[in-house]
Amino acid sequence: MLEGAYRPGDLLNIQIGGIEFEENFVRIHTTGKTGPKSLTLVASYGPIKEWLAEHPYGDDPEAFLFYHDNRSIA
Repeated sequence: MLEGAYRPGDLLNIQIGGIEFEENFVRIHTTGKTGPKSLTLVASYGPIKEWLAEHPYGDDPEAFLFYHDNRSIA
């Protein structure tokens, strides 16, 4: 996720519904301190896909990618 150069708060507030998988990259849509942002990530494709397969709320578009009791950590 370093390739996205996210602010810590933006990274922690990514929701699963804002993640789109394409053939060999993932696009993440967020809205943070600097407004809406859409980033395309290549190196993070595999790790994010694997994490969502294990994520206990992986089918919930409202769930946070990084969570604590299905709430944002931030």
